[in-house]
Amino acid sequence: MAQAGEKQGQVKPRVKYYQIKDTGWNVCRDMVKNLNKLQPSQASFWCKLRFHPDMPQFSEPEWEVLKIEDNWQMIYELSNYWVKTSDRLPFAKWRAQYLRDMQNGYIEGEKLPSGVSYRLPFRPSLRRAKVRFEQNGPLVTVVSYTGLSLAEQENFCETLYTTCPYNRQKLFYTDYCNNYEKCISSVAKNNGYDNFYRAFDMSCIYPSGLVDDFIYLYVPENELYPGSSSYYRPLENIPDNRWFFSRCGRQLFLYKGRAFSISKDHTICRAKKREDASIDFYMFSDICTITND
Repeated sequence: MAQAGEKQGQVKPRVKYYQIKDTGWNVCRDMVKNLNKLQPSQASFWCKLRFHPDMPQFSEPEWEVLKIEDNWQMIYELSNYWVKTSDRLPFAKWRAQYLRDMQNGYIEGEKLPSGVSYRLPFRPSLRRAKVRFEQNGPLVTVVSYTGLSLAEQENFCETLYTTCPYNRQKLFYTDYCNNYEKCISSVAKNNGYDNFYRAFDMSCIYPSGLVDDFIYLYVPENELYPGSSSYYRPLENIPDNRWFFSRCGRQLFLYKGRAFSISKDHTICRAKKREDASIDFYMFSDICTITND
């Protein structure tokens, strides 16, 4: 009996997930069930969303991998979406620099106004899928474009998560934050990141290196402006009164065939049409947050 008691004492208690506030969405309730069915090591939102075999209502979009070399014009537009046309590098010059960065496997830059230089790995990934943002809505074309593949991001994230355990309860302890930041900086440097955290003023309050998948929505030719050509635009966030600024992630998943997104801080979002738009103009809006604190 003593031996059995000792073994039982070594078993870690299971982490229990729950919604901060039940907002009435079945996708949120079922996601809680999914996470609680998974083993603790599998249930972390920090790196990769996983689905338990008993929860077939969840799945991933059917992504088609696209070659960067076959989609230069698209990549040029995605890379420069937030840059004014007058400030963009000419296409030929941009492409030459992009090719050099791909061959080198990293990007170097300088964060202004601090002047801190940084380096980050660069092996870009481009994917495309068709999803429905409404249960019986139209199929919408989206693309995912990231500087690293999701698999590489997830591997880096797992290394961070296991090497530098994150304790939300100690966020405001200076010694903890200093040690945590040193730890993630060391792991990041071993994975090809140099000065990235310092350059972008990241701290233990907002741990980084977590998986994000930037999604762009396809706008067909002439749909937005007469005479315009087809292009992709980011799926943006709608500020939400409950959270002030939407915390929607960019990693898509399907629930009963309908697309939702999930963020690194456990927020599930839906893409909804702008009511004041005459076309299918979608933006992300958060619907619930799940935690295990």
